[in-house]
Amino acid sequence: MAVFTEVSFDDAAALIGRLGIGELTALKGIAAGIENTNYFADTAQGRYVLTVFERLSFEQLPFYLHLMKHLATHGVPVPEPQADASGEILHTLYGKPAAVVNRLSGSHQLAPDTLHCESVVPCSRACTSQDRTTRATSPTCAGWNGGAKQCRSSRPTSHPRRLGWWRG
Repeated sequence: MAVFTEVSFDDAAALIGRLGIGELTALKGIAAGIENTNYFADTAQGRYVLTVFERLSFEQLPFYLHLMKHLATHGVPVPEPQADASGEILHTLYGKPAAVVNRLSGSHQLAPDTLHCESVVPCSRACTSQDRTTRATSPTCAGWNGGAKQCRSSRPTSHPRRLGWWRG
């Protein structure tokens, strides 16, 4: 099971309670995953995923979370980070960075077929369109390139997520 940090129901309920998304009714560890601790967290108002970040730091996460928030609020089907009363979307649980996002329907596809690949095109177009908006208007997201530079400069050069691998 890919739950590296055990989260108690009471501690999860306290975090969920600060987000104004309803009272926690169920909490279940997610077995899939290799890097973060993830739980399905259900409330009376909806279904969510609670993530405790095991490797990324408090300094690295704002770019990704704010980008997700921006895309979600502009209609791109990505998980939307949930904010507390002061608007914060990066939370702390057991001294580690944490986030709560809405749970999307569907499941991961280990062997996608042509139909799955074709369904990504509209989302890709929407992301590209929103990238232009992000660069122009968001003070927290310096666009994809700014985020890539931040990621490259803050990750060890041997780490597989350093982003150099996709440039060819």
